[in-house]
Amino acid sequence: ASKRALDAYRLLLAADDRLLAAQPVVQLAAYIGMRDPGMLKPVVERMLRSSDPNVRRAGGVMAAQAGLELGLPGLLTTACESTDAIIRIGAADACAQMLPRTSDVPAAVAALCRLFEDPDKRVRDAAAQVAGILRGHNLRPFADLLIKLVHSQAFADGLAQLRFTLNTATDRVDDIVIACARRFIDEFGRQAGDMSTAAAGEATTIIDLTLRAFEQAPDRTARSQALDLLDELLLINALGAHEAVERAER
Repeated sequence: ASKRALDAYRLLLAADDRLLAAQPVVQLAAYIGMRDPGMLKPVVERMLRSSDPNVRRAGGVMAAQAGLELGLPGLLTTACESTDAIIRIGAADACAQMLPRTSDVPAAVAALCRLFEDPDKRVRDAAAQVAGILRGHNLRPFADLLIKLVHSQAFADGLAQLRFTLNTATDRVDDIVIACARRFIDEFGRQAGDMSTAAAGEATTIIDLTLRAFEQAPDRTARSQALDLLDELLLINALGAHEAVERAER
């Protein structure tokens, strides 16, 4: 790092905490950290201890980035396990945003799976946004992660983004769709046929995806699962189910 950058960075150590969340300061810290991760660690730790919630959230983001890209996994663990939801929100947001491009996919996936089950809805929402972030990417490498999202507490709030991502996928997604349709039926039941509910608005895409899963299914067992789900969607009178099945039979 240049002498000017190092001198500016050292001034941060004596600066007011609130400056640490400013974007130019965050960028400077990231620049220094990429060249010497050890110099970044004390600043991130200070951010995590700050009394300012904006600084703690930014600290959660930087802890995740340092854990995934700078060989400082302890910072990511500290942020994900923090008792402060603000810090966990920052870590969840960073892990979700970085997943398609991080060099440590397993660590990002493990963190997100933990955060899908967070007791704070804001943290779960930040983690669940990964379903939208993955849109346009090959989903096969992330199939296990998306299935874990389906089975998690974050499912209901992440469903809208997940169904859009599955609907635009160009690769095989039948196993993810089967898991999603199963959870949808279990979670919402007859709400899927009640036009006054949000579930009914999701139902049409779930039905179309399930029909697609039947077509993509690689074996008889998977096709049977898709058919059983379609039968259940018809039984609960999910909005658009009868029409979709009739179209498919023509």
